[in-house]
Amino acid sequence: RNLLLDVGGKFVPRPYSIASCPESRLSLELYFALVATGALTPALWAAKEGDPIWYMDSAKGKFTLEGAAPKHWVMVGTGTGLAPFLSMLRGLWIAHKAGRPHGKTITLMHGVRYHDDLGYREELSSMAADKSFQLAYLPTVSRPEGASLSDPWVATGRVNDVFRALLHEPPDGKVAPVFAKNLPAPSLIERMPPSDTALFLCGNPAMGADVKAIGPKHGYAD
Repeated sequence: RNLLLDVGGKFVPRPYSIASCPESRLSLELYFALVATGALTPALWAAKEGDPIWYMDSAKGKFTLEGAAPKHWVMVGTGTGLAPFLSMLRGLWIAHKAGRPHGKTITLMHGVRYHDDLGYREELSSMAADKSFQLAYLPTVSRPEGASLSDPWVATGRVNDVFRALLHEPPDGKVAPVFAKNLPAPSLIERMPPSDTALFLCGNPAMGADVKAIGPKHGYAD
């Protein structure tokens, strides 16, 4: 959706993905980061409950699970690019809890700079802890320090380099990727056979371009 806010007498629009799932009828949840020099997010940050915010009622694009026939889904996102995947997983989670399993094997790889940037980690970890939900959640940190270095569930390096390492490709960034102790490469690669895997990408354009360039070389299509 395009979100609009009156900033100094001028409407400023920005496209954001919705993090809440379609079953949430009473509210919309958005996931965005504060950009100190941005035209919109500082005003959003300063907004108070009851302040008017507008949004366009038509979708800016189309990014859904509709028609994703392969049995294995791999979702790769950076930063707030997690939002659409969170919405998808929340919908699947509600259906799962209601006795309607999705029948897929899902791997979510979420890349951020710092450990504290891992939004919604507790919720996603809770989903992944339910083995019958078939979700592997791999948070990755490109500037590891402190907690990132000792957390057995966190990989280090750019998320596209972690994807590269799964395919035995050399890293593109300066930080050599290291897989999480509790989610080693062999356990991940067996979840994504090229002949029956759909790739979903959202976030940093450079990440998307890199994964799109590498994936097809190994039989994957986004």
